[in-house]
Amino acid sequence: MKNFLYLFLFIFAGYISSCKTPPPAPVPQTTLGMYTPYFLFPEQLNGKLKSVKEINYWALQTDSGVFKGPIITKNERDSLKWSNDFVASYSESGVITNTDYSNGSEHVSHWETEILDNKITKASFYKNDTLRRYDIFTFDESGFIDSEELFITADSSKRTLKYLNDSLGNWNKIKYYDNDNNLKRVYTFERDMLNRISMEYTYDQNDSLISTMQQTYNDHGFYNMSQSKNSLNEVNNQVKVEYTSYDEMKNWTNANIYLNDTLKVICDRIYEYY
Repeated sequence: MKNFLYLFLFIFAGYISSCKTPPPAPVPQTTLGMYTPYFLFPEQLNGKLKSVKEINYWALQTDSGVFKGPIITKNERDSLKWSNDFVASYSESGVITNTDYSNGSEHVSHWETEILDNKITKASFYKNDTLRRYDIFTFDESGFIDSEELFITADSSKRTLKYLNDSLGNWNKIKYYDNDNNLKRVYTFERDMLNRISMEYTYDQNDSLISTMQQTYNDHGFYNMSQSKNSLNEVNNQVKVEYTSYDEMKNWTNANIYLNDTLKVICDRIYEYY
């Protein structure tokens, strides 16, 4: 993701011709990732955000143009394999504190996190006001995520994710284990020149390819194409995004979304900044 830089000019009378301008400070960024629909392909947003709200509507095409229709219902989202609307909230240091999922006025579910030293140590998932799952994180010597244990309250079972990170703390592989600590899935990631995830590969416990997902980005750093394929390299699903407006921080606020080349969804984003 690009960093947009503030211009910082230092002038010292009498020495202006010999002094060098100090490097400008980068604009803060907020990661839209964990506990949002953007977990596997995190989105880097410009600025220090209090919250991100996303609402998805049916796209209505008429002779006069494209208009927002009704908010997509839960059953319709299930058939589209489309995520719920959400509001993600952040601490001033940029760590996600909670996420509320909804369909219009209908509340669906809720995540809330516990934070220590600007790291998520625990996350709890609630549905119908009942705790359904909680995640416990551990970290390696560098402070990067080492593992995530997922505890399912309905049957007291546990799943485990093991993270393998690069030198910057970006994960390049995630291993998924079942309740008996058997390896079930392996996810590997490729990144582009700007350190954005561009490819994700899913393998089974025998290292056989199950599926792939490719993602490309526009000039503002937001994804404009996401394509999933099966093990035979056949396209399962393809999403294309046309962004139609941005705010003053260059974060997108409206998008037309094409599912398998057909315009289906209009998405709105609302941001609240610190």
